[in-house]
Amino acid sequence: MPPREIALKKRREQAVKLRCKGLSYLEIAQVIKAEFSDYPSYSETNAHNDIKISLKESAELLSEEIDEIRQLECSRLDQWLLKLQAGINKGDPKSINTALAIQERRAKLLGLDAPIEIKVQTQVRGQISEFLLGLKQNVSFQAWQEIRAYIQGYQAQTGNELATEENNYQVTAIPTRAISGGD
Repeated sequence: MPPREIALKKRREQAVKLRCKGLSYLEIAQVIKAEFSDYPSYSETNAHNDIKISLKESAELLSEEIDEIRQLECSRLDQWLLKLQAGINKGDPKSINTALAIQERRAKLLGLDAPIEIKVQTQVRGQISEFLLGLKQNVSFQAWQEIRAYIQGYQAQTGNELATEENNYQVTAIPTRAISGGD
């Protein structure tokens, strides 16, 4: 590796270490300028870019290592499955169950199983509905309109409903009478 690349790698490693210690990008830039005389104009932007590049390279290496580990684990599972083959062919329940467990592990390891969707519904939804209905009756029309707008914005952003059919209620103005002094 050329000396310039070695220096660049050391600089990036130092920037990441400093960031891990909690230093800001400005503080990192100041330390790098002091430690590496080849970079007198090193800035916050340079610090940010160095850290970003270094972390991306680390993630790529980690991804490669994970793929290698997966391949190794699949090889181990294959070996175990081969050792069980005689028992499977004879119909041995223990061998068959173990083989199924190995296949299940392989499916999880390789991400072959479809994701499982679990919906949890609790009493909280009903409590929110009751709260909103009570709130509607106890606040001004303008305040209620603001609350509704907030709820609708939340639902649009998250896709989560805060309550059941009460989310679609019609809010109508409550007529008020003007009170005059001398009728």
